[in-house]
Amino acid sequence: MQVCYLPYQCAQSSTSFLLEAGGTTACVAAGRLAAANPSLSILVVESGQHSRDVPIHVQPCQFIANLAPTSTTVSFHVGKPTEHINNRTPVMQCGRSVGGGSTVNFMVYVRGSASDFDDWAKFGNEGWSSHDLLPLMKKIETYTVKPGQPTHGYSGPIQISAGGIDSGVGKQFLDVAKEYDSGCPQVDDNNDLVTANAYSLWFK
Repeated sequence: MQVCYLPYQCAQSSTSFLLEAGGTTACVAAGRLAAANPSLSILVVESGQHSRDVPIHVQPCQFIANLAPTSTTVSFHVGKPTEHINNRTPVMQCGRSVGGGSTVNFMVYVRGSASDFDDWAKFGNEGWSSHDLLPLMKKIETYTVKPGQPTHGYSGPIQISAGGIDSGVGKQFLDVAKEYDSGCPQVDDNNDLVTANAYSLWFK
């Protein structure tokens, strides 16, 4: 695999695959292609900066800096005012660095609900239902939190864990929630595609 951080570095060589934008998906795809055939020349083009060993990307306490109005590591996409949010203007933040949103999202791992994906399929997008996508979701992850979970995978390139250090703050938060919001359940996994409106630890 040939690694080119800038497009001009590959200008004089042939490229087998060009991946536009260097987010999590592109990085996983590049890794899989390289593992399948190490002789391939794979070019990942990313408009943002590199994120390796950069404090605002690897130290969660500094992640908030990525959301500053002057940030160069996040693109802010501004929508149109809508009555559905009291005539406010929606703003969608998207990561703009090698690694994409995964480098600016406070190390949080979140999946959509099965109903979201099933709605896509209902509108004619064949192959996008939760049933169709679950095998792919399982394929990309190694879920180290708890073995034998039917909606999680255990041999993929993305490691999902509770982190290496347990300060006890998460349990304290759940204890407070149990006392002051006893009507809301506490569960082991909020990312099983069906559980919603529940408290759980947030894995990375």
